[in-house]
Amino acid sequence: MIIYYLYKKTHQKTGLKYLGYTKRNPYTYTGSGSYWTAHLKKHGYAIDTEILLETDSKDEIKIKGQYYSTLWNIVNAKDSNGKKVWANLKPEAADGGSIPRTTPVLKSVGRKISKQLKGRINGPHTDERKQNIAKSKLGTHKGMTYEEIYGKKAKAIRKDRSIKLKKYINENPDIRAGKNNGNAKFYEFISPSKQLYSINGSIVQFCKQHSLNLTGVYKCINGQVDSYKDWQIKRLNISI
Repeated sequence: MIIYYLYKKTHQKTGLKYLGYTKRNPYTYTGSGSYWTAHLKKHGYAIDTEILLETDSKDEIKIKGQYYSTLWNIVNAKDSNGKKVWANLKPEAADGGSIPRTTPVLKSVGRKISKQLKGRINGPHTDERKQNIAKSKLGTHKGMTYEEIYGKKAKAIRKDRSIKLKKYINENPDIRAGKNNGNAKFYEFISPSKQLYSINGSIVQFCKQHSLNLTGVYKCINGQVDSYKDWQIKRLNISI
């Protein structure tokens, strides 16, 4: 059998009161109202608890809760200084419901929200904002190996991606068709002896011919290292 408690709590330091109900131990349960919990966080948890009703009927809790809410005017009652007497923002009806959306936002909360939104840009992003977004999407893994990122799972993940890539290439044979592919990239390789090579399309075969590891090559292309095996490598912004 569930026992419900209708209680009144009074803060020992500030005198603020709170009307609520619970199925827990009413003496250890501090209450859940947003205004009340914020008050406790600021002023401490030294509170007195008075049990107004103990029953196994939630309907009875609801009736008594509404009775005391009206009797003490718990939503609007204020002291001689204009401060709230009760922390309740709505009548206690044992429904656990939220505050109606028509309830005005406290001025202090409104000022805080306004301050947080100040300076935000509405509408299209500026070029600077777009660049910052692009940088943020680079993530924290740039330049790291699979092992550094995935640990023991690295081998399985690398194998899975390799299988998917081969499948994609087989299904799209034109993807590596060199100059016949409108999406092919242009690369410039300068050897240690300063010989220039211009490549359009796949660089895999070229790297094999010159004993270049693709990982090192792409680190150079992506700007992670200045050179690779004394080769200068970069991608050219050319379209065909």
